[in-house]
Amino acid sequence: VAGKGLQQWDASRWQRVWIGRLQTKQPWEAPVWLRIGGVNDHPEAASHAGVLQRWEERWGARVLTVTQNLVEVDGAWHPESWEEAFKLGQEHYDYCPNIIAAGTNNLSIYARKLMYEDVWSFWWD
Repeated sequence: VAGKGLQQWDASRWQRVWIGRLQTKQPWEAPVWLRIGGVNDHPEAASHAGVLQRWEERWGARVLTVTQNLVEVDGAWHPESWEEAFKLGQEHYDYCPNIIAAGTNNLSIYARKLMYEDVWSFWWD
C-alpha cells in the first residue's frame, strides 16, 4: 500500500515469508518457541517470556505478534493513574529502549499514551 507518509512494501526483498499460528497454552510463551532475541539490545527469549507473562498477569496483556525483531501486545487494562502509567512506561522502556529513543523521545508523553492506547509495540534493530 502506498500513500502519503507510507512506503510501498516490497515483497521482492523477502525470499520467503512464513505465517503461522502457535498452539501454546500461554501466548507469552511464543518468543521461547520461536527462539527469538539475544541479538544487539534484543532480550533473550526467556526474558521476553518473563516480561510478557508479568504483563499478562498485571494488565491482561495478550501477545498479538512476534517476529524476529517485533513484539506487539494487546494491553487489555489501562493504567488508572499517572503514577501507574509512568511505572508501566518505565517497564516498557527497560524492555525496549527503542520505544522512547525512536518514538516520542519522552517517557512522560509515552506513559500518558498508555492510559488510552490498546496495542503496545516493541521493536529492536
